[in-house]
Amino acid sequence: MGTRVPEAGVIYLILGSQLIRYDGSTGSVTQLGSGAEFDRATATGTYVVPYGGRVSRIAWDGMMTRLDCGELLRRASISASGDCAGVSGDLSLRIQQGRDAPRVVVPPGGGALDVAWRPDGREIAVVKRVGQFENSLWVIAPDGTGREVYAAPRGSNGDTLYWPTWSPDGSVIAVVLNRSGSFSLGADGGTSLLLISYPSGTVADLGLVPLTRDRIRWSGDGTLAFVRGAGREPATNRKVILRDRDGTETSLGSSAVADHPAWDPAGVRTALTETDETGTRFTVVDRRDSGRASFVCPSGEAMGARWAKDGDRLLLLCHEKGSDVSELWLRRFTGASERLMTVPHGFVELFRTLTWSEAVP
Repeated sequence: MGTRVPEAGVIYLILGSQLIRYDGSTGSVTQLGSGAEFDRATATGTYVVPYGGRVSRIAWDGMMTRLDCGELLRRASISASGDCAGVSGDLSLRIQQGRDAPRVVVPPGGGALDVAWRPDGREIAVVKRVGQFENSLWVIAPDGTGREVYAAPRGSNGDTLYWPTWSPDGSVIAVVLNRSGSFSLGADGGTSLLLISYPSGTVADLGLVPLTRDRIRWSGDGTLAFVRGAGREPATNRKVILRDRDGTETSLGSSAVADHPAWDPAGVRTALTETDETGTRFTVVDRRDSGRASFVCPSGEAMGARWAKDGDRLLLLCHEKGSDVSELWLRRFTGASERLMTVPHGFVELFRTLTWSEAVP
């Protein structure tokens, strides 16, 4: 059981491979099935990508509906209109739109690795393996026509591009380039965040970043918040950077280690974590006047935050050193905080493996 906090709404988490539902109205915590990550959340529910099998749409009340965009999926993306694009284990890509029958746009063995709908739903960004130890970024229309917009340097095992993420206006694709071809080696260096302009294909290399998708966050007006620094834990030097559409960059952190940025609904405040010799705390930075407000976790040290859609509440993840569990808290800007539930300490990603009915879409 969690704690009854009706204002917290409903939270879905993926712990290991288990899909868990927390209901703030009762405090109940139940297991509903399995999953690997969440994709799009809406006012009525969210989408669950499995470890194999079909994508499911799960309403906030717990009702689940299967979608037909491929079996044995390794990655999937849902458009704003509910269209599904799914990369299967055989490296094919299938698209299902509305009531139309699903169609294959990259055939089995065609090298599809990852996929992301453009915000207008007219095209998809696809990471493709184009040859042994080589892959590239393509933009493909639902009818299967498309072109390569970026070819990655030849890597050691081919899986060198990760997590294509569109800017809100569809003019830029952020993608992580891991030159080492290894997650463990990528933690030490050789992993960059690239911004690829579309359709020109112009590339801006933003430098060394951790090898994780949760630290790449767009605001609604196209400002990018990301973490610059090596991925090895514990971190010794990371910065949260805001990059405006004109390329201007601003560092938000006041300590050696700033991490885990999250935008408020208006795109003017950024919550992040900061670490110094006294511990790890939360800081909220307002980019309108550079105002800063810091606060500590109700229990333990700050690990990450998500904004509620009203901008007046934050979902906090906190961890007490030496404990094997962490805690989720709801914090109001009046200062009051309430504990919602405990989670395993290994749970760290509040966007990919957590979705919240009260959150910013």
